[in-house]
Amino acid sequence: MYIKKIINNTTLIFTVLLLTFTSGSFAKDSTAVKLVEEEISIQTDNGELFGTLTLPVKSKKSALAIIIAGSGPVDRDGNLPNMKNNCLKMLAHSLADNNISSIRYDKRGIGKSKGAGLIEDSLTFNVYIEDVKSWINKFDKDKRFFEIIIIGHSEGSLIGMVAAKQHVDKFISIAGLGSPVQEILKIQLKNLPDELRAQSTVILDSLSQGLRVKQVSPMLFSIFRPSIQRYMSSWMKLDPSKEIKDLSIPALIVNGTSDMQVDSSNAEKLHNALPDSKMLIIQHMNHVMKEIDSPEKNLPSYNDPEKPLAPHLIETIVDFITSK
Repeated sequence: MYIKKIINNTTLIFTVLLLTFTSGSFAKDSTAVKLVEEEISIQTDNGELFGTLTLPVKSKKSALAIIIAGSGPVDRDGNLPNMKNNCLKMLAHSLADNNISSIRYDKRGIGKSKGAGLIEDSLTFNVYIEDVKSWINKFDKDKRFFEIIIIGHSEGSLIGMVAAKQHVDKFISIAGLGSPVQEILKIQLKNLPDELRAQSTVILDSLSQGLRVKQVSPMLFSIFRPSIQRYMSSWMKLDPSKEIKDLSIPALIVNGTSDMQVDSSNAEKLHNALPDSKMLIIQHMNHVMKEIDSPEKNLPSYNDPEKPLAPHLIETIVDFITSK
């Protein structure tokens, strides 16, 4: 019972960081007076990816932010199948309120992009990077926009960081990892019973060397199942603190003090790797960009679509995008 409880808790923490990969105009809401939304798509080698282009009504020309979701089956609005918080939708609408356009999209295999999903064992980290590049290329010459900004959330930070090395004017990381993912996973799994922790360390070390692990304990199977190992190995090859050094554009690094998945030391690592970047640690902001005033309210906010984003987050992002 003790082991099962620990595994359940660990799985809960991994809900956003590492989950199973499954891969016309919209009706206007209460903010419609300030924005309009259009359904958009790009063609990939395995089907179409669909997304939302959010445009501020009163601006004929604006900056365009491409918003990249974190890991797992997260849709364009920042929601999981059984967990709705609308964090990315709120981010897009807040940007529009400040005359900034945005794109947010369903990843391969998710939401309306379900048809573009790959067999899990065929998916690699580079696939997601190439998808972002395709969105960049689609809008790079669009005369409605005078610059392109990448906003990567969680895993999307590293994806966007690599994609931003071409045709992008600014980069924003929100709750992005500062170390290779295997190091973060080791920290997150440190409270497992000794035997399981030792097994997970061996698996992580093997995957980081590109070696598959055939035998995985049932207690660790949801995290290290064979079909996801190729993806994990490809992710582990990238060190965010090294990748960010290649950026020659303005960068903003944001994290929150109440983020239970990616703590603020990750932002500090990224900032130290790119000293010219701007960094902000937002008090009481958690992983889904909501402001909480006590630890017990952290997880409930993951499933609260009415709770607004941390106000200082929007202010900081808008200032960064609009600054010359």
